[in-house]
Amino acid sequence: MRRRGLFIMSLGFVVIMSSPASAGATDIRTGLLVLGLTVVIVGYHFYRKDKKAAFAQEAAEKAKKLAEEAKNVGSNASDEEKVTKK
Repeated sequence: MRRRGLFIMSLGFVVIMSSPASAGATDIRTGLLVLGLTVVIVGYHFYRKDKKAAFAQEAAEKAKKLAEEAKNVGSNASDEEKVTKK
């Protein structure tokens, strides 16, 4: 599922948003910031991996469908030849 990576990335962004000490403060908790960036990077990795897998699966399904259609077309052509030979 491609949503898994997006969910992980959203959790990372929430952690990044909570890294400042308070609403108007300039103090940033570097531990939370680094943790949030790490989670976002992991989520992006999952997103890309799932996206590639989904495209590969779609391509395999299309190839299978085209092969079945070609097989059906080939069998129809042989049936037509049998009919015309009689």
